[in-house]
Amino acid sequence: MTDKKTDRDVAAEAAPRDGVETPETAATVAREVADQADAALAGQSPGAREERAPQPEAPGNGASRNGAPGNGAPGNGASEDGSPEDGAPEAAVSEPAVSEAAVSEDAAPQDSAPLAPGDTGAAPEDSLNAQIAQLQSDLEQAGDRALRAQADAQNAKRRAEQDVEKARKYALERFAGELLPVVDNLERALEAASGDDEAIKPIADGVELTLKSFLDVLRKFQVEPVDPAGEPFDPQRHQAMGMIENPDAEPNTVLTVMQKGYTLNARLIRPAMVVVSKAPAGG
Repeated sequence: MTDKKTDRDVAAEAAPRDGVETPETAATVAREVADQADAALAGQSPGAREERAPQPEAPGNGASRNGAPGNGAPGNGASEDGSPEDGAPEAAVSEPAVSEAAVSEDAAPQDSAPLAPGDTGAAPEDSLNAQIAQLQSDLEQAGDRALRAQADAQNAKRRAEQDVEKARKYALERFAGELLPVVDNLERALEAASGDDEAIKPIADGVELTLKSFLDVLRKFQVEPVDPAGEPFDPQRHQAMGMIENPDAEPNTVLTVMQKGYTLNARLIRPAMVVVSKAPAGG
């Protein structure tokens, strides 16, 4: 152990006095520091740690345990106390980079300028009032359309009911119109058999009963005859076949009924053919 200390003293005296350590001295100091650290961790004294055989240095240009370069290679590493050696350039302290986002945020204006009254953006109150007015207009139009639709539905329902009623009431109009010539023929037969001949009288009675039964059936289904003899002429119900001067009757009076007319539920299905009176030419 005395020899090792002597070697270190000789190495220390041989070291230059300008404060720059040689690579061998730096390696030796690094080993001592490592030995003391190992001894402290193992609970042994430094003296007992020094009695161990020194480990040979690994050949090569690698750095020592404290970061110093080995095998005499000059390096710019830090010294034993961590300070940079003389002649080693100090590491440049990097300043924190300023992000472009931060610069852009700083450059951006904090508060946007309010819109002037003449700008294109409308005030919130005006926009709200416009929306309310539009909604009220839409509501009025929707109510008007609903009333019109309801009125149209009621009118359609009323027309449908009327059509059904007319179809029910006048369903026999065509059928009754086809039966009227039969009635006319029976009436003519009865007029022809109105003589005093006893042989024809039973035939006339039979025709009369047939005509009566036929008219009863027609009246049962609301078919009524139109016989306007002696009544004023009505162009809505009568058809004038001719006009005769008659000083004893008022002008436009029905004098003769040539063919009776008929109605079905007050609707005319055939007009009466009549002869109408007129005033004398000299009067």
